[in-house]
Amino acid sequence: MTNGLYVGFRVEVTNKYIVRNFIRRFNSGQKTLQVSDLYKDGKIAIEKTDHMLIARGQKIDKSDTGLANFAALVEVGDYNELERLVKIINVLGNDRLIRERVYSFIGGKSILNAIPQLAPLKDAFVKIERLAPGFIKAGWYYAPEAIFGQI
Repeated sequence: MTNGLYVGFRVEVTNKYIVRNFIRRFNSGQKTLQVSDLYKDGKIAIEKTDHMLIARGQKIDKSDTGLANFAALVEVGDYNELERLVKIINVLGNDRLIRERVYSFIGGKSILNAIPQLAPLKDAFVKIERLAPGFIKAGWYYAPEAIFGQI
C-alpha cells in the first residue's frame, strides 16, 4: 500500500468466521485491497470527523459478544477523493451509517454498488469467502469506514 488513504466497510461476523492468521492470509499479495483492524468480541462504533460519519471497531474487554469486526478497504488516489466518497456514502445513508448484508453488495442489490471505487470490495468478500466458507451469507457491513493516513 502506498498512500495510506482507504475507503470501504466495517464488516461484522461471528467469531467462527475469523480463521487463524486471517489478516495476514488475506493481505498476502494484495496491492489495492486491505483487511485490517480486527477486533474479536468487539462492537461497531460511530466516529464523527469533520462532519463525516465513519464506522470504527472497538474491543469490548468485559464481554464476550461472539462477534468479530474488521475493516475491508480499497485504496483511493488522494485525500479529496476519499473525503468526497465518505460524504457521498453519508448522503446515501441519510447521515447514518449504512448497514447491509454482505450478500446484498455481492449480488448487486446495494445502493453502494453504484460507486465504482467500491467495486473491488466484491473481490475482497469473495476472497474472504474462500478463507471462511459461509461468510458472504453470514456477514454484515457498515459503511463507510475510512483511513485518512497510514495503517
